[in-house]
Amino acid sequence: MKKNLLLILVILLSKSVTAAFPVEVLSDTTILEFSDKSLQKKVTVITSGDKEIELPISIDLNSILKKLGLDSMEIENARMAIVSPDNKEDTLFIVSKSGQRLQIVSKKEHPLERLVDGHNNLDSDKENEEVMMSDPSPKNKKFFSKKDFSIYFGLNSYQGEGNSSPTAQTALRTWKSRYLAFSFRSNATLLKGEKADLALSYGPELAFYNFRLENSNTVFNTSGQTTFEDASFDTDKSKLTIPYLNFPVLLNLGIKEAKFKLGIGGYIGYRIGSSTKTKDLNGNKQKIKDSYNLNKIIYGLTTEFGKKNGFSVFMRYDLNKMFSPDQTSVNNLQAFSFGVRL
Repeated sequence: MKKNLLLILVILLSKSVTAAFPVEVLSDTTILEFSDKSLQKKVTVITSGDKEIELPISIDLNSILKKLGLDSMEIENARMAIVSPDNKEDTLFIVSKSGQRLQIVSKKEHPLERLVDGHNNLDSDKENEEVMMSDPSPKNKKFFSKKDFSIYFGLNSYQGEGNSSPTAQTALRTWKSRYLAFSFRSNATLLKGEKADLALSYGPELAFYNFRLENSNTVFNTSGQTTFEDASFDTDKSKLTIPYLNFPVLLNLGIKEAKFKLGIGGYIGYRIGSSTKTKDLNGNKQKIKDSYNLNKIIYGLTTEFGKKNGFSVFMRYDLNKMFSPDQTSVNNLQAFSFGVRL
């Protein structure tokens, strides 16, 4: 090292040491600054004499003092003085048996200091990696929460022969045929990346299909056959309600920077009831509970997409028919639903 550069470094360092312990700058000085992991401190050693030493691979106070010629007793006393809770000062003066004078300045090291002063430590790359791994930045957080509760709200309908005609007895009042579901979901993160996470989402839900019929029609179950027919009176409301206990499973992709999520999967459900409800123009109501020969099991495909902390758009499509195969007039009806997930 050049003598002038060393003098400038010593003067700058002396300003950061407490005024009660002024640093005596010697004409020949060796300055070593490093982070000691075992002490969890940042240490500066200023020693008298222009002594060239070969730095060890793992830099710590013990190895530095040993290289500077201190014996094991002197090294142990220095370490104990630094870590002792009774020692309120952060500057320690040592005179070795050989007459060499050393000044050790220590302070508690903050992990982020390693990113700035890492060039003073031969292990800085490894330490920086550890700090970055523990950095709670949004990119390192999981995109999906472990559990969530949500409400699905939308419309449901079915497809089948003749349903496109407004005079068909199975025709629906589109905007009043509403879908509602309450979902309790768990999310298991499969892959966690800097830009995106991949998770498996699953959990039970309670879903309600509500089909509002047009033209005062209603549903009848006669001799084991289900038919859509006129109710024989004008209706203000006529609907078929089917509740299901569903279990959907989705593979969800969460893109962190865009805070966008996309899920694709399927579901299986078990019908836990069914009923028709009519209301005439005078307000008289009638509710009939019946299986109406509906299939006990439904299964289908589903997809969802939307913002991380906002609502999602969903679409569901039953792959099997609504009614059992032995039904002659309604055996081609197949349900689907769409809307938002809140």
